Amino acid sequence: MESKPEKYNFSVLIYNIQSKHNVKSIINTALSFDCDKILIIGKDKKVLQNYYSNEKNQSVINEKFIIFNNLDELKEYTTKNNIHICGIEIGKNCIPVQKEPFKGNTLFVLGNEGMGLNQRQKELCEQFVFIEQYSNKTGSLNVGMASSIIFYHFFIWANQNNL
Repeated sequence: MESKPEKYNFSVLIYNIQSKHNVKSIINTALSFDCDKILIIGKDKKVLQNYYSNEKNQSVINEKFIIFNNLDELKEYTTKNNIHICGIEIGKNCIPVQKEPFKGNTLFVLGNEGMGLNQRQKELCEQFVFIEQYSNKTGSLNVGMASSIIFYHFFIWANQNNL
């Protein structure tokens, strides 16, 4: 049996999220759970100017943010760095997050508020997790809220030997 390292890391992809509020919420939550990197695709790099452009946050930008031109560059990076890609989505073949299906260092790919993950994003993912809901009063959680639940579960799983 393969031994588990002391700690696994997670990263998050900021791509195709519409709401500035959701983007800021996702980034702040990721940082609070000690994410390794915040990966941004091309046009979404305006996130840096909008939220993290003051001097106080410059060290966070330099340390945590990586900008890619497209999803192919992102895939190259994750392959080179042995990072599993996990989509957050509702659908068949998706695993409930509380089952902790994580495989190691992980990049979480979040869906757009209106349409979820697009086809190209789905093709990148090796697996999908979702948050079980216990009523039918809403179709899904807000992407910012969902990301915080996912990051929390990953953090607990990744640090279970160190807490």
